[in-house]
Amino acid sequence: MLKNQYIHIKNSIKITALLLLIFSNNVNAQYGNPWMGQAINQNIMRGTEAASDYERQNKQQAWQAKENAIQAQIERYQSTPYYGSLITQGNTNILHWGGGGNISKAASERNALSHCHEGQCRILLTVSNGCIGASRPESATDSLHWTLAVDKDPQKAIEKSYFACEKKYGVNQCIYASNPLKSSKSSATNHTDAFCSGYDYGAYTKK
Repeated sequence: MLKNQYIHIKNSIKITALLLLIFSNNVNAQYGNPWMGQAINQNIMRGTEAASDYERQNKQQAWQAKENAIQAQIERYQSTPYYGSLITQGNTNILHWGGGGNISKAASERNALSHCHEGQCRILLTVSNGCIGASRPESATDSLHWTLAVDKDPQKAIEKSYFACEKKYGVNQCIYASNPLKSSKSSATNHTDAFCSGYDYGAYTKK
């Protein structure tokens, strides 16, 4: 009988210890066990960092997609030919520039000729995605002595026409046309003195 009581008391102690352990865990979970809290905070931080990384990746992908679209548009504009035409007014040394950015050669020439209000104008040269440099002897008053050159680089286009004019008519005998139309005996230094058409020169049609 005493043995049975001992076994009963021993089992009761085990049950009580188990219940105390369970109660202790519940209390710690409710009121904050430092080690448990640290583990929970770490999990929360991991979740927050993962969400932040996901958000950053989404923003980066959106930014990259936008940049790719812009670059594709620029490449399309750069590969599209935009025309500009230089004309002379009658048999004078007066030039007119259609402004460039036309989507066809015919449209460019029509646009340039629309600036001709006196005399019979004629097309001197049409360029696409490039620049025209135009020089003539200072003493020339007609349209027959213009020396023209084309280059992607506005400065080089002017220099080519200027030096070709000097080679033909003599050193210090030439002037170059500018855009807007002005003349100078000094060597060209400003790219706006060339007549340019194309995206890279800001003379294009948005579409």
